Amino acid sequence: MNEGNELREYFWVIWRWLWLIVLCAVLGALAALIVSLQTTPVYSASVTLLVHQAPTSNVSDYTAILLSERLARTYSKMITGRPVMEAVIEQLGLEESPEELVDRVKVELVRDTQLIRVSVEDHDPDRAALLANTVAAEFIAQNQQMQESRYADSLANVKQQIDELSALIEETQAQIDALGTPSTPQDQAELARLETILSGYRNTYTGLVQTYEEMRLTAAQSADNVVVFEPARPPTDPVRPRTMMNTALAGMVGAMIGIGAAFLIEYLDDTIKTPEDVYQALGLPALGAIAQFGKKKGQVVGLINSLTFLQPSQSSII
Repeated sequence: MNEGNELREYFWVIWRWLWLIVLCAVLGALAALIVSLQTTPVYSASVTLLVHQAPTSNVSDYTAILLSERLARTYSKMITGRPVMEAVIEQLGLEESPEELVDRVKVELVRDTQLIRVSVEDHDPDRAALLANTVAAEFIAQNQQMQESRYADSLANVKQQIDELSALIEETQAQIDALGTPSTPQDQAELARLETILSGYRNTYTGLVQTYEEMRLTAAQSADNVVVFEPARPPTDPVRPRTMMNTALAGMVGAMIGIGAAFLIEYLDDTIKTPEDVYQALGLPALGAIAQFGKKKGQVVGLINSLTFLQPSQSSII
């Protein structure tokens, strides 16, 4: 049998068992539709964060890119860390563990950008958006606190010195005011001494205040800042289940199962129905067919009753 005949045979099998293929497709699609309609929908809300990396000096562009990628990966791990999850649970009063919450949080890096997308799934679209925004806010707060902690001790030490000098300045100024206008050489000498001390205190105070502001500026410039670029909004369509897609895929799978079942039935069926079946089974060509005619409701019905074959080595009809 040549290729054309094989294709026609395949088509004939599909046409003969088309009802079975359609039935399997309909049953599969109907089952998927029922399951999808009974499944509780799941919504996903996403918030986008923008990472402002601190400027670095004497660093090549390639190294800066590597540092940026490493920083983004670090932040993606920190977002789903236990401290952030516990803070979100405490703030929203959720009755679930950090492990259960992190299973519903997905963090992905937007390629070739400084953006991080945080997605949270929930059965309620409004709560999904609230969770996403809360996760972002808690992460930003904790990250800022960590950045500030690097200079916290130094800033606190300078601030303490400023407060102490401020108290000394007030005390010295009060002593000068108590002297009033000096009337004796001793009072004049004391006034001069106090004014000299006050001037030194004020100069030191000015220097400390300047140092404090410079340290704050350095801390701000060296910190990696994270801000919300696009807040999460309640989604309108669920991400699961996708009813139409599930129904279509199930229908296609059902049709494929029906096609497979049809070819399997044909393969297991060893009865002889056509001259081609005779040739394949016995290797004998068919000379002709004896038809049986009968009348049914005024119509002539032709039925193949038997086949005659010619043996390759014989000249008689069997």
